[in-house]
Amino acid sequence: MYAYAGDLTLAGGTRNLIPYIATAQPPGHDGPAAAPPIPPSGSGMASNAWAVGGERSASGHGMVMANPHFPWYGEARLWECHLVLPGQLDVYGTSLIGTPGVQIGFNRHVGWAHTFSVGNRFTVYKLELLPGEPTSTAMGTRSARWSARP
Repeated sequence: MYAYAGDLTLAGGTRNLIPYIATAQPPGHDGPAAAPPIPPSGSGMASNAWAVGGERSASGHGMVMANPHFPWYGEARLWECHLVLPGQLDVYGTSLIGTPGVQIGFNRHVGWAHTFSVGNRFTVYKLELLPGEPTSTAMGTRSARWSARP
């Protein structure tokens, strides 16, 4: 369950680089192998959440509204849950299936939400190799040397 929750956490970011890391090739006799193109990031899932302060609501109380765009079916689906420990806990909301707790929800005192967007989670840079040195790069006026050897 912990591995699954960790994998879901990386769904909008670095998990998308796994195929490129797994197929990376060291420089050969003809220089570095051409890198495959990286497709636009994002899986099409996103969400919204809004909060309204008490000074702006008719009731005088704050409000939170969650609008997750996750599916209600498949691996990344949300499940509706109501957790009750009489006299200690009464929480209602949703969670990603297979993960503990209530990730979007409320109790009698507070409501909470989170958002998920298709924005960039990382930036890919192309480093220019120094001529004749396939494991060295030019960075501004300095050069950086790296090695895959321990």
